[in-house]
Amino acid sequence: MEELGNGQSFTANRPPEAASIPILAESLLSDIEFRIANNTLRGATDTYFSGKILAKVARIILIASELQQLAEGNLKELQDMYTDTNKDTDLKDSILAAQSNNLPSSGQIQNAIDKLKEAVQVWFEASEAPYVYDKSWGGLVNCGCIYVGNGELGHCNNTFPDCPALEDVNLDFGNGFYNDHHFHYGYHVYAAAVVAKFDPKWGKEHYEKILLYLRDYANPSEDDKSFTPFRQKDMWLGSSWASGFVSAENSPHGRDQESSSEAIAAYEAMALFGKVMAHVMEIEGGTDEEKQSAKLVRNTGELLTMTELKAASRYWHVYSSPTHENTYPAGYKELVVGMMYDTMASFQTWFSYLPLVSYGIQLMPFTPVAEMRDDPEWISQMYPVYVDDCNSAGDFCIDNGWSIIQAGICATDGKRDEALEQLLAIPKKVFNSDGGNGQSLSNTIWYIATRKDVTIEAN
Repeated sequence: MEELGNGQSFTANRPPEAASIPILAESLLSDIEFRIANNTLRGATDTYFSGKILAKVARIILIASELQQLAEGNLKELQDMYTDTNKDTDLKDSILAAQSNNLPSSGQIQNAIDKLKEAVQVWFEASEAPYVYDKSWGGLVNCGCIYVGNGELGHCNNTFPDCPALEDVNLDFGNGFYNDHHFHYGYHVYAAAVVAKFDPKWGKEHYEKILLYLRDYANPSEDDKSFTPFRQKDMWLGSSWASGFVSAENSPHGRDQESSSEAIAAYEAMALFGKVMAHVMEIEGGTDEEKQSAKLVRNTGELLTMTELKAASRYWHVYSSPTHENTYPAGYKELVVGMMYDTMASFQTWFSYLPLVSYGIQLMPFTPVAEMRDDPEWISQMYPVYVDDCNSAGDFCIDNGWSIIQAGICATDGKRDEALEQLLAIPKKVFNSDGGNGQSLSNTIWYIATRKDVTIEAN
């Protein structure tokens, strides 16, 4: 039996602290106007970074809506939403702060939802890089894009059946070869869940199309003859594998996965989509089959999230503590595993040898599930090492967004004021870099402002 707890949520267990709401409100006024690039709106880019952009916009919308709810001041509704508000005065202070600051208007939020809806929808309806169904392996793969032209106004210089991603394993991070599907599609599902939350009719209309993502990477049904069950998940270990096609020749150590945190986020997205759609099917008159399907998605997503969380703690997070049973021998001194294989644990990633990246890739994105993901004891040991590694990496740490991660885990370590100071020192352009584009300034402020107080007992 696996204890599923209270289920996944779009909000943290507590509201943003009142002291941080003015700067959060200010950042939202800018971020709510975030412009999704033209090529992303046409599906003329890769499935991974496009997904991160869509999830980024989704988080901005959610936070703006959350502050609106705080400003409305319905105490009973807010007490039901926040499960860790022992001090009613803290909640009331946050309500007053939200009421006292200029927030994005309902019209601005709706405009952001409409643009996100357009971007989510294009990927499965009219994308320049369309998805195709692979009959051989029973999966959803992307055709791929040979991009030509300058900047966001370029276009894909290929059309189906000319699918370069099915021939080049290096294109689109190997999507055509089933690499990283849960990472890629999880971001898209998260964005779709947010659109459906605010537009239930759209959610019902497009349910089956969004479900294709989940049937590919986490199909819960053994009766589904079109997709294999639980493609990415290793039910024995509890963790997932990011590898697609693997042979002894191209990977002598077997399957692997880098980002345990993005795997967790993929299943968090599944649970939230199922939760939203279970509600949608009730209020929009879904059939009994649709209602049962949505509940199955929700429950399976919760199960996969909780098992992935436990596996991350066991296999990727390494503790220097006599109170925590470590998986690895004492000779392994690092506090994280960058890549776990069938037969090897490695302190590196596919794309960088820097220690900083092995840590950072286990700490993204910043969503509510991260409170269960990042044990404060592990963070307290790892944080100073991360800071040293970030300093050693110099401009690379800042320019590629890894300093955003540092600010977030500084707050997880109980230092919210210091974390906010670090964050506000980061150049705004970093949030649009490849490393930072999954985060917005607003989401990171929200993350810092919703971390709980931390007390770590000395060993």
